[in-house]
Amino acid sequence: MDRHFDTSPAPLPVRRSLEGRLVAIVPLDPLAHASALYEGSHGDGEDRLWRYMADGPYGSRAEFLALGYAAYLRMTPAHRVIEVGGILYTRNFQRTAGATEAM
Repeated sequence: MDRHFDTSPAPLPVRRSLEGRLVAIVPLDPLAHASALYEGSHGDGEDRLWRYMADGPYGSRAEFLALGYAAYLRMTPAHRVIEVGGILYTRNFQRTAGATEAM
């Protein structure tokens, strides 16, 4: 059987929303999202969320406001590879069907 695969470089990702069955993935908007993300990732027992992150937790909402916590790393279009990293799921979102769908 003869199989043909597309070996051309992959396009770079674009900022757009993705609608799933359980969740919507949207480009991060610090003004719209920072407050809820800060509240869900700080407080009693939440330090463990930051254990393997390169930075954080933050001392105040103002420090947190300018940063996002989902990133594309090591984009290599010629190899059709992209690495997802620096993901922060708050405790209430961890181990849910929505978290699985988001990934």
